[in-house]
Amino acid sequence: LKFLTRFAVAKAAVESQVPEGWGEAQGWLALKSQIESPEQFLLRPDLGRQLNDASMDLVRERCKRDNTVQIVVGDGLSANAVMLNAPTMVASLTRALDNAGISYGTTVFVRYCRSKQIDVIGQEVGARVGIILVGERPGLGTGDGMSAYFVWQPADERIDAEKQAISNIHQRGLPPEEAGVQAVRVIQAILDQQTSGVKLNLE
Repeated sequence: LKFLTRFAVAKAAVESQVPEGWGEAQGWLALKSQIESPEQFLLRPDLGRQLNDASMDLVRERCKRDNTVQIVVGDGLSANAVMLNAPTMVASLTRALDNAGISYGTTVFVRYCRSKQIDVIGQEVGARVGIILVGERPGLGTGDGMSAYFVWQPADERIDAEKQAISNIHQRGLPPEEAGVQAVRVIQAILDQQTSGVKLNLE
């Protein structure tokens, strides 16, 4: 019974969907990947790594360019996790960026999103550092964990080894308010060292 309960939590997280208009309600620019359905999202991760044409046009028309940081929020593999944690973390993150004097662009929300979108969007707007918040792949009994991924000079050719991560962002792990402050410390280290991933020294 314990196993079945935990499995149900994980399954519900994967099947969760962000309501229409949720991103706009947070004050973010709403975008969409090339995915057309929840089923396709699970079967075609490659399409979740690219924006559809209409969304790319929106990025070009409405996003601020050449800022230090680009913030992207995506539903990922647990929309529940993003809805619970992303608004608080983004508020904390932007406050801490303001306090540190670090400029940031137009925050965007991507439906049917894979983490590679930070390279696509960050490169398009000319950001020096990209950060994306996405719902983590659920484990047994946990479906509300969110991760933040960072990259220096986002670009299509960036690989996972060049990414930095903060994981287990949720109230029972790293609370989103604290995660926003911690994220700015990571961003400052990336800017100082002009690198991210395995070459970054966070000591």
